[in-house]
Amino acid sequence: MRGPLVLVCSFALAIGVAHAQQTRLENLQNKQEANYFVNINGVAELKFDAAAKQVSQFEPAVTKYRPDWTPEDLKKAKDEMRHEQPKKDGHYVETFRYATGFNQF
Repeated sequence: MRGPLVLVCSFALAIGVAHAQQTRLENLQNKQEANYFVNINGVAELKFDAAAKQVSQFEPAVTKYRPDWTPEDLKKAKDEMRHEQPKKDGHYVETFRYATGFNQF
């Protein structure tokens, strides 16, 4: 089941490697700077399932550790993940910045 997610990451990595000499492809936390998007609709639920395996990274386990989810808390956490995942044209996407130069600060 993890094949599609690896494929998306490999695709993004291949693009970055193929253009490493002239350009740079960065996965962005600042979605406003994104100019390149990879549709992850086919693997988005896998991504949310994988993230949900990290129980201790989400409330209420952050405050009081427990090794698994209650059904209500799991639903709430996945709903928040779906809400936070960037979308473009109604599709879940991973955001990147395709740059032909480097930022100078």
